[in-house]
Amino acid sequence: MGAVTSGTDLTEVAQFPLDGSTPIQTASLANALAAQGFKKISMARIQIDGGGAFSGFANQGLTSANQKILNDVPVPTGAADMAPYVQAVLANGTDAILTVLPGTDSTAFIKQLKKDNPNIAIGIIGTQKEKVADALGTASDGLYEALGYLPPSYANAATKNFVADMSKLGFSETRGFRLNAYAAVLAFAEAARKAPEPTSAALWTALPTMSGIDIGLTPPIQWTKGNVGGYPRIFTSCAFIVKYSGGKELPVYDTFRDAYTGQNCTTPAKS
Repeated sequence: MGAVTSGTDLTEVAQFPLDGSTPIQTASLANALAAQGFKKISMARIQIDGGGAFSGFANQGLTSANQKILNDVPVPTGAADMAPYVQAVLANGTDAILTVLPGTDSTAFIKQLKKDNPNIAIGIIGTQKEKVADALGTASDGLYEALGYLPPSYANAATKNFVADMSKLGFSETRGFRLNAYAAVLAFAEAARKAPEPTSAALWTALPTMSGIDIGLTPPIQWTKGNVGGYPRIFTSCAFIVKYSGGKELPVYDTFRDAYTGQNCTTPAKS
């Protein structure tokens, strides 16, 4: 429960994710950049077998804007010189870029990109985004990111509890996948309360029937209707868009947004 789904996880019946993971984050960022007025969105992504799926995710988010990814540029892991890939992604008048790269490659790519085009809009996707932001320092200002959970900068009871609970255990870092793990514990507690009894057998039977799980950090969670975006184990099309400023993830909108339509999703209230 709460795994970050990718690859075969997207069809694995034992996966009960809380957010839309990479397919929805990528689509949501693309949709958000289009909503900000960008018309020529390109992508720099890791060069791996099946890597073209990332531009497919983005194109799903761009359909409502009648757009498609302009340049889809694969970047080899550990590339010594990012300049050729930066130039390739900027070709043909690109005005915004989605990056799907591992931590050190993402940092090197964005540094080169900022040299060549300091004002380009950048959406960042990956598993080490907070480390990339820290490595970039003030150059991280303006980076867009799609989250599956409300960030601590969105003040409600659940986000305040998260920060307080982390602090009690001596952790000041609240970014990255810490919130995902914390949310998974809350979701498990709610699911266990809803199940006839808190056993693996009872949960296995009950989980696919559950909906309306409210942990205060996401839209209501459900596992009754999947196949969102054509991915069997994705159950939500909603993501929360933030923009880095001063090292913090600040909301672009005060609501979760649908990755495909840009419309508002049910969002826990501030408090």
